[in-house]
Amino acid sequence: MLVISCPGALVISTPVSIVSGIGNGAKKGILFKGGETIENLSKGDLVLIDKTGTLTHGKMALKEVKVFNDYNENEIIKLIAIAQKYSEHPISNAILNYAKSLDIDYSEELEDIELIIGSGIKYRYNKNNYYVGNLKITPKNLINNNLRNKINEMENIGLTVIGLYDELKVIALLGISDSIRESSKSLVKKLKKKGIKKIIMLTGDNENIARIVSKELNLDKYYANLKPVDKLEIIEKYQQKGFKPIFIGDGINDAPALSKSKIGIALKDLGKDIAAEAADIVIVSENILKVNEALTLSKAVKTNMFQNIMIALIVVIILILGVIFQVINMAIGMLVHEISVIVVILNAIRLLSFK
Repeated sequence: MLVISCPGALVISTPVSIVSGIGNGAKKGILFKGGETIENLSKGDLVLIDKTGTLTHGKMALKEVKVFNDYNENEIIKLIAIAQKYSEHPISNAILNYAKSLDIDYSEELEDIELIIGSGIKYRYNKNNYYVGNLKITPKNLINNNLRNKINEMENIGLTVIGLYDELKVIALLGISDSIRESSKSLVKKLKKKGIKKIIMLTGDNENIARIVSKELNLDKYYANLKPVDKLEIIEKYQQKGFKPIFIGDGINDAPALSKSKIGIALKDLGKDIAAEAADIVIVSENILKVNEALTLSKAVKTNMFQNIMIALIVVIILILGVIFQVINMAIGMLVHEISVIVVILNAIRLLSFK
């Protein structure tokens, strides 16, 4: 009885499914950090997703420059570029690319610089203090109706606006554009078919742009003007409501949210190792549809685990009954056990070819 009831196939039923699932994911460029990650992903029922670089291409372009006072455009771009080279945000890349197109040298080093996550950069250059970023970083004495109206004009045509300020005045406003990934609409539809209850966008961008993107993608809800800590609070709120949130992001700003959510998925490319480190799942690609593949694979692994467990339990029950009624001897029992182990392994191996 002790020998024949040994649950050999039951012991390996779950690990072999997980290993096969991880192997399949790796071939597709989806890196699962352990079996618990796969199981948690299969249970996810709410998707919170970053906008810039995730739902959008993140390859921003500088489209409009409004210069005030006695500066010229080249001076403005240089003043901003010498600070933006310290940032990895897509907006920074847009400004640096524009500076390169004008052959502007921004190689000078800054000694006093402060990166304010979710807002912008504060720095000192030529004995003057400067601020580059959104309204959150703007000196309070400069925020007036005139500034807000100019920013609203640019935002209403779909531009993300950042400004250059010193302690006394607004120096320039820059309008930067981004485009929605063609695959984002398809992802939203596929996730809803997979049983995801809500898909919600989280962004540090302004209300106007967030509304436009949300409407175009048919999202359930959006939150705009967020700092990284705000994303954490939103995730916690939904967790307290009983949801199992999946957060999808790509940048350094997303690292706290990736680590806090039940499952964090990072779209990784060069320069975003911090986000990848914080995430539970790393997609080594910018193809956002890989998120759907990861979810599909996790559900297949969960089904495969259940099949293996049932196979193992049924075999053990049959063998125990055979011993009780004295119709199975030791040799036959051990042979059946070995066969059940092979069946479980072969069933798990099927996951390697799962598409």
